[in-house]
Amino acid sequence: MPFTNAQLVHKHLIEHSAVGQTVENFPLKLAGTSPVKLPGAPVLAGSDKVKGKEDGTPNQETVLLTLAGVPLTSTDLIPESVACASDSSLGTVYVEQVDFAVDYPAGKIRRLVGGALTSDATVVVWYVPFKIYARGTDYKIDYGKGEITRLATGIIEDGQTVYADFKLDPAFLGQEVIENAVAEAEAQVVLLIDPAHLDSSDPGLSAGATYLAVSILAQVKSLESMQAGSPSHQLSRSWAIMSNFYRKRAQGLLAPFAKKPGCLKPLTLPGKP
Repeated sequence: MPFTNAQLVHKHLIEHSAVGQTVENFPLKLAGTSPVKLPGAPVLAGSDKVKGKEDGTPNQETVLLTLAGVPLTSTDLIPESVACASDSSLGTVYVEQVDFAVDYPAGKIRRLVGGALTSDATVVVWYVPFKIYARGTDYKIDYGKGEITRLATGIIEDGQTVYADFKLDPAFLGQEVIENAVAEAEAQVVLLIDPAHLDSSDPGLSAGATYLAVSILAQVKSLESMQAGSPSHQLSRSWAIMSNFYRKRAQGLLAPFAKKPGCLKPLTLPGKP
C-alpha cells in the first residue's frame, strides 16, 4: 500500500517551513539592463528587497541599552557597521557579541549579560543603514524566473553590486517533482521494511516515508544550487543540511519496521551514509 503521497509531502513542506526559505543579503552585480538570476525560482511575490551600500557619514544615536533591546531609528543595517561606546568621545568602546548584540535586519541593539555593561546604561551608537531601492522604479523582478533587472531610469548605478533579500515560493517544488520524490521514497521504504508491514497503516511508516520524500526533495535543490555556482553554495549547503535532518528523522521512524529489527547496526537509507 502507499505510505505517503504528494499532498502529504507538500502540506508538510509548507507547515514546517521547509520551503518559503528566506535568503538575505545575496550579492548581485547589475550591469546595464540585463537580468541577473537569483539562486532559486520562483520567488515569493512581494518578498523581495534590493539594497545598496552607499558612502556617507554613519548615523549616530544615544540610546538606553537594555537586555530586552532597543530599536534604532533605521532598520536594514549593513552587517558589522555598528559601533557602540559610553559617549561620543569614545570613552569606553564596547565589543559586539561580547558587550552587545545587534539584529541587523530589524535595526535593534541589546545589552549582553556578562559584558562590560553590568546594568542598563545610556550609550552612543553609530551605524550605517542600507539604501533601499524601489521595485518598479530602480529595478524590476520576474518572480517566476527569479531574475532581477536594473532599470536605466532608476538610481542603481550601472555595474553596481546590490544585495537582495527574498523568499522562495513553495510553488517552486512542482507537482511532478514532488510525485517523483514520493515514488522514490516509496521504493526505498519497500526495500527496507519487513514484508509483514507492507500493508500496515501505522502512522510511523507514513511519517517516515513522508520525511524521506522531503529529504529527497531537499537533496535535489541542494544539487541545483551547487550547479548554479558561487555564491549559491551557501544556499546549497542549507538544503543539504535540511536533507540530512529529514533523512535522519526518517531513519528513526522506519527503524522499528526494518527487515532485521534485532540488528544492532543502525538503519541506513539508500543514497546517504
